[in-house]
Amino acid sequence: MSPRAKHEAKRNILALPKRAEKEKKPGLLDPEKLNVLVLGAPGSGKSTLVEAIRPYVEADGALELIDAPESSAKLKALRKEPVSIVWYCLDGMQRSILEEDLDGLRQAAKLWPDLPLIAVFTRSLGTDERDVANILMLQDAFAEYRPAKDLALRTKDIICVLAHEFETPLGIVPVRGLDRLMERTRECIPEAQQAASERKVRSVVWDLKRKEANATVAASSALAATIGAVPVSFPDATLLVPVQTAMLAKITRLYDLKDKNAASQISDAALKAGATTIVGRSLLVALKGIPVVGTIGGSVLNAAVAAAVTAAVGETTVAVYDRIHRGELVIDESTDFGRIVNEIFSGRVPDIVSVVARTFAGKKASDIPKNLAKLVYEMVAKGK
Repeated sequence: MSPRAKHEAKRNILALPKRAEKEKKPGLLDPEKLNVLVLGAPGSGKSTLVEAIRPYVEADGALELIDAPESSAKLKALRKEPVSIVWYCLDGMQRSILEEDLDGLRQAAKLWPDLPLIAVFTRSLGTDERDVANILMLQDAFAEYRPAKDLALRTKDIICVLAHEFETPLGIVPVRGLDRLMERTRECIPEAQQAASERKVRSVVWDLKRKEANATVAASSALAATIGAVPVSFPDATLLVPVQTAMLAKITRLYDLKDKNAASQISDAALKAGATTIVGRSLLVALKGIPVVGTIGGSVLNAAVAAAVTAAVGETTVAVYDRIHRGELVIDESTDFGRIVNEIFSGRVPDIVSVVARTFAGKKASDIPKNLAKLVYEMVAKGK
């Protein structure tokens, strides 16, 4: 699955100059909205980034993402528009900072000298160490860039993101960094707009956190399926613990609950619920009771169990954090996270069993292992 995947064309706010002129409107952008201008060289991933975040922004209605035109003249015309903040995209997979990237950043700083500027590394597939390497690479390039020595000062932050999941031979890399980008954008909003936009931007940030958490659960479930497909009698809970632990660690970092003890209790309770389900083989029994699943080979059925349990562990954890965010769950000394987690977990299992049944319906057992990771990823993602 490529991060350069084409998306259905949507309304481009910059393609309306004739209509705007005909109706004699003063501008293209609504001054009441938080208008984020997204710049970058062709192929830098800016359009993919915009399309990934736009559904969350449009649902709110208070923000607008503008995929900037490549024409220099059209870009300069936007100086008269009420832009609030500028993102400049760079390809996170390139091994050096190109001169055109620095020139583009300098142009953005020159055209909008009073606006916050955030550099965004797109297609960031690597680890935190790779992200740090990219950030240091850009900072070094700033120091050596002679045309504008103040680029480092003008750039408020450098954020690494992956807007869409990416399939590799080692597994599926989930969406990452979008919530951090929006949170940093909120922090950089000009003071005059901050009060009006604060609550609405926070809502978008939370939705993006959930998107990234769901993608993490899907990728971890796909990895668990691969482990479960190993020809053993039944998915070993101890083999899945490292995968589930890493998944919950990512989710915990994403939601950044201030009460670290509560976060630890939530993760421990979710892991225990998953292990109990595997040891008790209750999910395997439920799956074998479905006629279409009963025709699936043993190793693939084991993979389905491993994926389903891992998905339930992850989804349960996300659900608990959602309840805390909405104020439905108040944390104090009397909070019984074990009970809460078990209630949510047991409620999710039937839905996951149903998704597994629909996914395997009509498929030959011999064909499923060929695309097992991708199949499970899509199963979990679509089942949310």
